[in-house]
Amino acid sequence: MKELTSINVSEFENSKKNPKLKAELVKGKIIIESGSIAKKDNGEMIVGVTTSSLGLRGTRVDIDLKPSGKSNISLAKDSFGNVGVIEVNSGGQTSNITSTEQVLEISENNETTSRDKTEEEKEEAKSVGETLIKSSKIDEEEIIKQLQQKLQDGNLQDANNDGVVDGSDVEVTKEQITNEKKQNIDFIVENSKDENTEFLSDVINQSDEKSTVEVIEKIIEGKDNLVEGVVENLSDKDNKFLTSSTSEGAGLIKEKIFETIVAKETDKSAAILSKVMAKADDATVASVINNITEKNTNEDSKLSLKVMADFSEKNPEKLETLSQNNADQIEKLTISAVEKAESSKEDADLIAKVVAVANYELVNKVVEEVSKSSTEEKQTLSAQVLKAIVDSNSGKIDIINEDVKDTMIKQTIESAQNQAEGTGVQVSEDMTSIVSDIIVNTDTETGSKMIEELNNSAADKDNDLSLKVISDISEKDTTKLNVLSENNKEQIEKLTETAIKNADASEESAELIAKVVAVSSDELVNKVVEEVSKSSTEEKQTLSAQVLKAIVDSNSGKIDIINEDVKDTMIKQTIESAQNQAEGTGVQVSEDMTSIVSDIIVNTDTETGSKMIEELNNSAADKDNDLSLKVISDISEKDTTKLNVLSENNKEQIEKLTETAIKNADASEESAELIAKVVAVSSDELVNKVVEEVSKSSTEEKQTLSAQVMKSIVETNPEKIETLSYKNKETIINQTIEAAKNQAENVIKNDTDLSSVVSKIIINSNENTSLIVLENLNDKSEKTKSSLSLNVFKNLAKEEKFEEKIESISKKSVISENAVEKLIEKSIDDIKDSKDITVVKDIIKKGGEFLSKKIVEIDKKTKNENKSKISKILDNIIKEDPKKAKEIIKKEKKKEIQKKIKKPKKIIEIKDVIDTNISAN
Repeated sequence: MKELTSINVSEFENSKKNPKLKAELVKGKIIIESGSIAKKDNGEMIVGVTTSSLGLRGTRVDIDLKPSGKSNISLAKDSFGNVGVIEVNSGGQTSNITSTEQVLEISENNETTSRDKTEEEKEEAKSVGETLIKSSKIDEEEIIKQLQQKLQDGNLQDANNDGVVDGSDVEVTKEQITNEKKQNIDFIVENSKDENTEFLSDVINQSDEKSTVEVIEKIIEGKDNLVEGVVENLSDKDNKFLTSSTSEGAGLIKEKIFETIVAKETDKSAAILSKVMAKADDATVASVINNITEKNTNEDSKLSLKVMADFSEKNPEKLETLSQNNADQIEKLTISAVEKAESSKEDADLIAKVVAVANYELVNKVVEEVSKSSTEEKQTLSAQVLKAIVDSNSGKIDIINEDVKDTMIKQTIESAQNQAEGTGVQVSEDMTSIVSDIIVNTDTETGSKMIEELNNSAADKDNDLSLKVISDISEKDTTKLNVLSENNKEQIEKLTETAIKNADASEESAELIAKVVAVSSDELVNKVVEEVSKSSTEEKQTLSAQVLKAIVDSNSGKIDIINEDVKDTMIKQTIESAQNQAEGTGVQVSEDMTSIVSDIIVNTDTETGSKMIEELNNSAADKDNDLSLKVISDISEKDTTKLNVLSENNKEQIEKLTETAIKNADASEESAELIAKVVAVSSDELVNKVVEEVSKSSTEEKQTLSAQVMKSIVETNPEKIETLSYKNKETIINQTIEAAKNQAENVIKNDTDLSSVVSKIIINSNENTSLIVLENLNDKSEKTKSSLSLNVFKNLAKEEKFEEKIESISKKSVISENAVEKLIEKSIDDIKDSKDITVVKDIIKKGGEFLSKKIVEIDKKTKNENKSKISKILDNIIKEDPKKAKEIIKKEKKKEIQKKIKKPKKIIEIKDVIDTNISAN
């Protein structure tokens, strides 16, 4: 209540059955925080203000009645952080106030308006909290002083009713005030929640020790969920009772506090206990540690580890002091912390936090306990802790006792080997990565010890741990491996030997080796590849190939620094493994060795590429597989210029490769497509070499090879036909048509319709080449009774621009025109039955003017049985499509008239070809 404030209370009953308070503010300003009445479901708390009434429900209200009759009403959070509701009835209207930021103004005429709180009003609301704390705290010494002052001033009343106002009234009044305050504190405890203990903590903090003990005891006995919040708040306020009181009562209640926190451990417990330790005296710290280490019945609890880590991180100076003055307690906490730790990154990081700030003695105590605990199901603890230490403060490795360090290193490598072997307790963490992290991030001496232990442990193992570790080191720190190699060459070489010896011939292993090569010194690179070449035998015969490919893919420049003898050996092994795959001998692998060989050639330097081709040529001398063809085709496809570059620099070897490739190629469509890929991107010189070899090979059982190759060329890059020398072009065309003729005569069998190949060559080549084909075809058709020409003609008709193409050829020259006519004429000559008649009829019917004209021209010139065949064709067209037939005849008549009008000999000749006599007579 502010000064000169007046309030009348008309009803008050704080009972369970009918709790109520009715009052009226007469004048002034009052702040009311509702207590138990307004917080009960059946409670009624009403305050009248002039003609308005306010119904309060669980909140704090500020009422300011001005002399003018105007009133300001606002809502605020109560001491427990709650915001209730004010129900305002004014002038017959009801409204609710729910916002703590607003003020409701009611005028003398009961008109209501709302506005924002001023800054002054907000500050005033804050000060109310401090007033409530002061009015709620219990400090008997302060109460007595105040009462004694009243006694001296003559303002104290006769509290014991003995007729005399003296010191005894001071004591009685004190008891009355204290009891009232205790009831108030009981109410505060009852209404406090674990998420908001600030008000309760403030009251305790300002109360005397006796009251503090009583209140905290009540909290522990009745609402122990408030203990953590209260203790944290008191610690933040540097509460002397909590941190440094040495009285017997304080000691006992603090024991209960810490025991309660330990028993009810939450996610906040460790930070709260750590905070207390940071501010407390040695006796209180000892109490905290004893409760954590001796009274914690939760076997799964890691409270000791969490407290120690939090304390070390936030209060390193205090840890140092405690380690010196309270060494036994810190040792006890350390042992408990490590015992409770699991082999997880999380727990290792917590231990590392301690190590990072601890002194020499404590660091060694911690890691000694770690080494003792790192067994059986916790076998990886040492590894996790070493990694965490070097990650957070690598310098601390230097102060670890050498014997303990050696033990932890041994345990680390052992757990990594167990994971690699699949023995012992298996963990989700990648132990290989942990080992390499430690080596990379620690000092050279410790890194060397790790590698030495890894080498010792690998003596009777055949897993890939060594390879993965050395590869990981290379990837994580490009210089570390070279530094270690300079300082401990023997151990790095031993690691390299073991790594390669145990590597399989997989792409994965090769990539790991390539990672090492990519960043290593020249000396180490050669050591690695030397070991690869030694190991690339029998079941690991493809290792050299895989490694060479991985090197040129990742850092092709490293090829240059490999010792020539070793490089030659690896190239030989690579080609040998590819030949074995092609021959189906030796160990067969899933990887495509042809692709690996071509990848190396394409991605390496010209010198190494040439060596690969030379070795391929040497190895192919007594082989008849298609490896050479597949390799040269692959090179063409992967790098359109590489083959030409190699050809310019090593013409002899490329020509030899070409010869072998074509010699060993079969006459299949697949082989032809491979050859066509080479032709498509090669220089003119190389194209002619390829085609020349094709022509040489296209005999006997491979006589269709030329046809297949020509087909693939015209389908992929027909322009390349024009780069052929006249001899090569004529030869391969001749062989193609010869093969088609033999197929038509059933001399040879082939799944591919070779007459279709001939037609495609005609369609896709330029007119000159097409003419060569037609002349050769016509020539061979004269020498066979097969339907070669008709077969070609039928296939030509299937092509989209068939008529346009043959017309274009025909227009080139008289020779060309004769060649086209001869093809059509021989096609008609090849007709054997009605089925053939129908086929040709359909072609003519679907065709255009050029084809129709050619049929009529041939009909006029023909006097043999072909005339009868043509008549049948035209008759069928007339029956099926009279319009088409009329069009053919009409166009022919028109041509005939035009021809005769130009040079008429006599009128009768004109009359012969038209229906009406047009002479003057």
